[in-house]
Amino acid sequence: ELQAIEIPYGVTTIGNRAFLDCRKLKIANVPDTVTFIGEVAFTNCSSLESINIPYGITEIGNRLLEGCQTLKNVEIPQTVTKIGDYAFYYCTNLEEIVIPESVTSVGVDAFYHCTSLKSAILSPDTAKVSEGMFYACSSLEEVKIPATVKEIAPFAFADCTSLLEIDIPTSVEKIGISAFAQCKK
Repeated sequence: ELQAIEIPYGVTTIGNRAFLDCRKLKIANVPDTVTFIGEVAFTNCSSLESINIPYGITEIGNRLLEGCQTLKNVEIPQTVTKIGDYAFYYCTNLEEIVIPESVTSVGVDAFYHCTSLKSAILSPDTAKVSEGMFYACSSLEEVKIPATVKEIAPFAFADCTSLLEIDIPTSVEKIGISAFAQCKK
């Protein structure tokens, strides 16, 4: 059972579902020569503790790290412009996320049920907090919403039961249904 992977220098692409359901995989070393990682590439690698997303990647694909329950930290490089749907879905040990200024689009439920996530810093170029982006992030206490945000989509912060305070910038024109539902504190 695969526990570690060292992808050789020179590899440029990791295909869709390449390591899907490798539940014993703990470490994935990805060289900077990789410029594309396909959708679902590391989904349900539930023991994954460490992965580096190389500089040069422009998109974190749909469901890329879904179900990576032991992953605590991920550094998103400045080359990333898009984070796909469900990219970090059920990464229950992820503690912090900083979305760099290069990111202009974050998909639906991108950080859904990241129950250990305590803080999130959004890109200063973010125009929309996507649907369900932080849904059920029960430890989330702090989010910095930039003044460029025009919309907070439905369920964006629903069931964030530890959220104490949030500053909604004057740029926001629309707050979707249940955007802050069940924020009990």
